[in-house]
Amino acid sequence: MRNLNWRKSIGACVLIFGQTSSVSLADSVGGQAWDNIALNVTVEADAPLATDDLVAADRLRHLSREIPALACLSALPNMRGRIEPRMVSANEEFVHALTVLEYGHYGNFDRRNDLKPGVLRDISAVKDMWRPISRAVRDVGSDRSEASASLVEAGSVVLHDLTLDLYAQVQTLNSNSFELSTRNAVLIDVAGRPEMLLHEMIQVSCDLATGNDDLAKLEHLKTLATRFEQTLTVLSAGMPQAGVVPPPTEAIVDKLQLVQNVWEWMDVSGDLSNSSKTEDVRWSEFCHHLTQIDKVLAGLVELYADQSKPVL
Repeated sequence: MRNLNWRKSIGACVLIFGQTSSVSLADSVGGQAWDNIALNVTVEADAPLATDDLVAADRLRHLSREIPALACLSALPNMRGRIEPRMVSANEEFVHALTVLEYGHYGNFDRRNDLKPGVLRDISAVKDMWRPISRAVRDVGSDRSEASASLVEAGSVVLHDLTLDLYAQVQTLNSNSFELSTRNAVLIDVAGRPEMLLHEMIQVSCDLATGNDDLAKLEHLKTLATRFEQTLTVLSAGMPQAGVVPPPTEAIVDKLQLVQNVWEWMDVSGDLSNSSKTEDVRWSEFCHHLTQIDKVLAGLVELYADQSKPVL
């Protein structure tokens, strides 16, 4: 199964889930030809086109958050051996998602003449920004170069902003379509937020583990943890005023319960208040706990996306 998640901003949920910040766009960065870094990808064609486009566009937003967190984790001695495979697969997934948007389900049908100018412009901007970052990602995965990790972290700030613009364009074209109702769009959006929050938590806790410790970061981490817990509660119980219904399938009920159980078993709240360990050990262990929760979260959005497909 593809690991493609998608989310969009929902005004009714801002108070609960927070609002994604953006930065001013930087000039596109030149680099090697896109064809030279594109990978051979196989895209399944088992989902409606509108859903695939939104899932792919959101996957780009998600990866632009995850990749800098992985680059930071690569500097932690007890995490290095675990990070390299994920750095490689993240690179592949980024190209995969762009391929879906430009070349359709199987990656062999040129859709660019059918896309709106705004979508094409934003795809081009994302690709230009991704070129130097992708090279640095490969360097981090191979020699864990500190300079490469720094480039990934700095460049991904701009990349994330560009992917937000691209997602907004794709969302405008595909929302409330026959293939994807507004209600299901809301459900998929909220289902993807725990993973987004978790990767931001990994980034912040990794900063703390590498010595970038200040009170503001710790408070931000606590806020993110609270939002994570609130999001799980909303998904489990529903929030009608935000368009979120309770879990529509037993598989989703079971998945949410598993995530909740692991979150509580890992005692994340206790980790945040535990100061008996040295800071580097404390936050390194915390990062490890979060990466384990991330593994349990995998597949939640796909469950929501599967149940949203229309019966033809």
